[in-house]
Amino acid sequence: MDANGVGAYKLPNARYVYMTPSITGLNYYLYMTQIKYVITPAGKELSVWQGEDAQTAPSSKMTYTSMAWSECNKGYQSKCVRYTDGKVTLSLTTDQNVLPFEN
Repeated sequence: MDANGVGAYKLPNARYVYMTPSITGLNYYLYMTQIKYVITPAGKELSVWQGEDAQTAPSSKMTYTSMAWSECNKGYQSKCVRYTDGKVTLSLTTDQNVLPFEN
């Protein structure tokens, strides 16, 4: 965002949390670091998280999509990807089609 408040907001500091299986699609909690958070002037939000999987890495990339999540009275869609090197990324995007609900 520039000095006039024009542009996208970016996360100034990283955040760390244990992500719940209900948002990742995995069957276990995973410690993750928020590496990107952007809010556009139109109000669209994108949050990207990354972690290291202690489980046996898959032999090919695995993707878990469309897990609905609600937080702060907003709905999100998620996409979680497990890579063969043990890395896991989670992307959350605001989605008007996901109504806020209690997780």
